Amino acid sequence: SPMLLVVTYRTDDLHRSHPLRPLLAELGRIESVTRLELSRLDRRDVTRQVAGILGHEPGPGSVDDIFARSAGNPFFVEVLVSEGGGIIEGLPDSLRDLLLAGVERLPDETRRALRTASVAGSRVGHMLLTEITGLDDTALSDALRPAVHGNVIVPDGEEYVFRHALIRESVYGDLLPGERAGLHKRCAEALERRPSLAPSGRAAAALALHWSAAHDAPATLRAAWLAADEAASAAAWAERLQILGRVLEVWDQVPDAAQRVDRDHAGVLALAASAALLSGDMQRAVDLADAALRELDPEREPVRAALVLVDRAQANAG
Repeated sequence: SPMLLVVTYRTDDLHRSHPLRPLLAELGRIESVTRLELSRLDRRDVTRQVAGILGHEPGPGSVDDIFARSAGNPFFVEVLVSEGGGIIEGLPDSLRDLLLAGVERLPDETRRALRTASVAGSRVGHMLLTEITGLDDTALSDALRPAVHGNVIVPDGEEYVFRHALIRESVYGDLLPGERAGLHKRCAEALERRPSLAPSGRAAAALALHWSAAHDAPATLRAAWLAADEAASAAAWAERLQILGRVLEVWDQVPDAAQRVDRDHAGVLALAASAALLSGDMQRAVDLADAALRELDPEREPVRAALVLVDRAQANAG
């Protein structure tokens, strides 16, 4: 009798020496065998899945977070959705154990290199890793090769990419607090020595992130201020708003912050309000403008106050 045999497997689990690979190659040569590859879900599919889980349409912000973090993997989407329709902070222990299973089987030196790579980001250049780890090209390649064969990371040109962002998040979350801060400091020092190694050439933004995680407030302020200028030059207003928020977060931890950036606290608030307005975040623009106005004296500085009021009025109108 005619019979249709359907076999499924997860491509993510097929490391280079997996015994299934030769069988798949042979099956692919048989004319009667049809191979179908199921791609990851796009944002619309994730929205439909989340709506099906919750029983109602999710908010666009929640979908953006879940889609970015799950990378369209339907299993991860289901695990990450909270009952309230938001994204779960951190990772459930069961999912973390699953994601770390392949990492735990790797040699010690490979796991050390992966921990360093997780601090650098989901995508990290080979040369940047040599700077951070202190290993030469050959030693670093030898350390990372088992992770490539185990399908934990994937080479992409001169960079390494974690197979899934949640694997990187799991490895990063497994670091001890002091270990994490120390590695971020090493990343920042490496980028200050060689700014060209920063992802997308945005050295200041990367430095601000690493110095902040290393708990160095003056260095964070300096790098974030430069990064805010970079974002403005690229008309990346949402990014500029986020970076100026980092400046404001560390402001009180740096006694001479105003002298370092040549602007007072009210001035930074006004810049952040303008960035929020240009990025379309109207409520945030109003809140920041109100905060700036509370610190300004309209009688002594009428022009500055008027400019903030104009931004506030435009945000209110929007």
